[in-house]
Amino acid sequence: MFWASKIGRATWLHCGRLLVVLAQVALSSELVAAHAPPKGASILKDEDGRVAVIVTNRGLIFRDPEAATFRLLCVEALGIDATQVPRVALLGGGRLLAGTRHGLLASDDGGCVWEPVAALAGTAVSDLVVAPGAGETIYATAFGNGGSGIHVSHDGGREFESLVALPETDLLNSIVVSPSDRTRIYAAGMDISGASVAPFLLRSMDGGGSWDRLPLPKQDLDYRLLVRAVDPANPDGILVSSEALSVLDDPSRLVRSTDAGDTFVQVLQDVNITDAGYHSDGRLWATSGNGLFESPSPQGGGELALVWDMAGASCGLADGDGLYVCGSYRKRELVVPGVGLRNAATKMAVDPWMLFTDVDMPLSCDPAGATHATCEAPWRDWTIEQLGVNWGTSNGNGSLPPDAAMGPYPDGPPDAGNERPGPAMDESRGRDDGSISRAQAAARPASCSCRVAGGVAGGGPVGSGDRGVTAPQAVGPEAPTSGRSAHALCLAGVAVLLCTRRRLCRRATERS
Repeated sequence: MFWASKIGRATWLHCGRLLVVLAQVALSSELVAAHAPPKGASILKDEDGRVAVIVTNRGLIFRDPEAATFRLLCVEALGIDATQVPRVALLGGGRLLAGTRHGLLASDDGGCVWEPVAALAGTAVSDLVVAPGAGETIYATAFGNGGSGIHVSHDGGREFESLVALPETDLLNSIVVSPSDRTRIYAAGMDISGASVAPFLLRSMDGGGSWDRLPLPKQDLDYRLLVRAVDPANPDGILVSSEALSVLDDPSRLVRSTDAGDTFVQVLQDVNITDAGYHSDGRLWATSGNGLFESPSPQGGGELALVWDMAGASCGLADGDGLYVCGSYRKRELVVPGVGLRNAATKMAVDPWMLFTDVDMPLSCDPAGATHATCEAPWRDWTIEQLGVNWGTSNGNGSLPPDAAMGPYPDGPPDAGNERPGPAMDESRGRDDGSISRAQAAARPASCSCRVAGGVAGGGPVGSGDRGVTAPQAVGPEAPTSGRSAHALCLAGVAVLLCTRRRLCRRATERS
């Protein structure tokens, strides 16, 4: 189905989607870089057992448990981009550690100021884990720059010492500690010194004083294996998942051991297994590209079965008998990524708990600080891509502009399937940070121009590309795209996905 446009006119003759792929075409209008869509990677609880941080490829989302509001810290504040997901640990008092391929960073002010941890400077930190019940003890896996191996800190990540030193050809990628026995530690890695990759498991029964090295059950399509979780009721029970050579095409596997890694039994094979763990009753769960899987018996025996079909489930966190699940959820007529919560009582539905469209504020940091400056452009891109904001006029402080139209949601971003109080404010006025109120947004006439992910064709903000993706993609009806620039994009056809204009604009007008 095709759109038609005449230069200088805003006449669009067809509703539908158009995907045009043409190579090596020069554009006279501005090219727009598309960001990678947000995807959850891990969910962290605070010392009171409340979800406090959602780690994504686009940054850290901080939840205020009292107001149930969500704020974004852009991933660029950690010196990385969306091609790399940081490994994050949340300690008592709100202290944060973030492992990146450039080293370990620490923040003591809630994420605004990050300082490098000297002991792991320049070393790629691949995983972090806080020892259960010992909030100041952190284990880190790392490789490169003379620091390959396992490191431990007993003072909240300020100082580290080496537990296991490994050659540069041993790449550790994951580490877990038993919730019921802190002396039981498991780490997984791969030896790349030979003609083929050889995965291995490191196991300590005495808190890191001594280690056993065991082979992991690799198959032909496996690229690497990661240790995912330890059974909370049995320190000998562990889960290990594989990553396939071709993540989207080849199956990955989840294997289970009940004898501390001596033997394994396969319990799931599916495309792109992304996370796995144990429920409090011993049942197993796993997320994959196809959805949420669980084992049928309370003892976790047998193969896992698909219990919730959802697109791109990417992480999970057990919460008693319930489960938080990263994935995509239907909201109104759209499918929106975020985090869902599996009902603990019925163990049936996974309902939206937090959608990325609920993240409508940046993390509040010093306007004169480096983090504010670094995140101003990424935050603007987020509001365009996720909230449908039209940045007509910038107020210069990183919050939503006072005259911003709220895109597909004239009454503000939709609730995430639950009634949660928003920030206290006078609905006739904007927030203190300069962003508009929902009453202001609803009072504005609906805009019927198309916005482009990562920027605005014809003169809006342009973001940097992620994962090598630089083709513009029309994804919603808000940023001002002139007839001329939209026509040029159509003719040039650099992977343009045009919005279904009349239908969405009519819907937006009706809502306003």
